[in-house]
Amino acid sequence: MNPDKLEDLRKAVVETGFPLELDVDDVLTSLGFWTVPNRPYTDDETGKEREVDNYALFPDPNEDFLAIRPLGVSLHLTVECKKLSNAGIVVFKAKKPAVTFHDFEGQMYDFPYLMEHRVRASQLTTDFHLGWLLSKCKMHYTGFAPRIGIARGVMPGRKKSGRKSEDAEDQVFSGVMQLVKAQAHDVKESIARDKEISNPYYPLFFTFLALVVDGDIVEVESIGGLPKLIPVPHAIAKAYLKPSYSENYLGYLIDIVSKEHFPKYLSLIKADAASLASAIGMDKKRAMDYLTRRSKVS
Repeated sequence: MNPDKLEDLRKAVVETGFPLELDVDDVLTSLGFWTVPNRPYTDDETGKEREVDNYALFPDPNEDFLAIRPLGVSLHLTVECKKLSNAGIVVFKAKKPAVTFHDFEGQMYDFPYLMEHRVRASQLTTDFHLGWLLSKCKMHYTGFAPRIGIARGVMPGRKKSGRKSEDAEDQVFSGVMQLVKAQAHDVKESIARDKEISNPYYPLFFTFLALVVDGDIVEVESIGGLPKLIPVPHAIAKAYLKPSYSENYLGYLIDIVSKEHFPKYLSLIKADAASLASAIGMDKKRAMDYLTRRSKVS
């Protein structure tokens, strides 16, 4: 191949997000995650085939999870990558006082309430549910509560009407929607699959959603009517979707993480997994009672 053409191709590849996707996969596999790069899924709204940049299963259960057997734990991480060379992601903080399971209920699903054959109310421990359990965990979302907001892509020096500014915003919006729609598809498929499983307990299912960025991340808050901008390596944005399996709009929390900070982010969510196991272990009897499959309601 002509050397000049080869160099032009190299530059073109560098400008794409593909090298970032490869770097992210390398980090995940080096830390023991089992990964599926460019994982396909079906967009339930349009019926079109799409893909997310990476879908990772947590490393093999460690001692933290042995204490909660025979309950099954299914933890996932879905990743979308964005290279924003001349743009940045701005998160407008909403200053939430606290995070509850309603903020991220789309990232889990509560089998006894979503399966077709619901259990009798008298068979449930009324004050126990998975959302309540997750709210008890010391997940990393809690520390971010005052900083969670709405994410936008911004191109400095461009007016809103400028095409490139719109492109930056579209990239961020599309990245968030890819994550949310892939999660909705996974939940729908898992609910259908679980109807065929004979295990006596429902599994505990939770997915972290991460937008990994090669570019700037900035949080914004209003002080005295003026915006104050703070560069950060990790921010969280809130998103909503009404998936096909739900009658309501559900909440999703999207971790927006710089590529340099990604290994530290993985440490955070591993700690979340340990916290979840600890919370279940401390209330194992009620968790098992709640997640036990019951007879079909007549």
